[in-house]
Amino acid sequence: MNHEFTDLVDRARAAAVVKDDGGYCVYANRKEEELRRVRPDELIGKHVMELVDADPILVEREFERFKREEPH
Repeated sequence: MNHEFTDLVDRARAAAVVKDDGGYCVYANRKEEELRRVRPDELIGKHVMELVDADPILVEREFERFKREEPH
């Protein structure tokens, strides 16, 4: 991930998480960490299933749909 992108997202007002193709967090900005009250980089490596506070079946179904619809 390039430095210009992370600088831009770090300055954003919104919380942001970047995940890899497998659904694992590879980057979370400071707002996301503050919102979740975690230490810097504590979200790195967590799966989308761990990051979403919703019905796990619904999250898994939507994540699978997202992967199918994602442009390649």
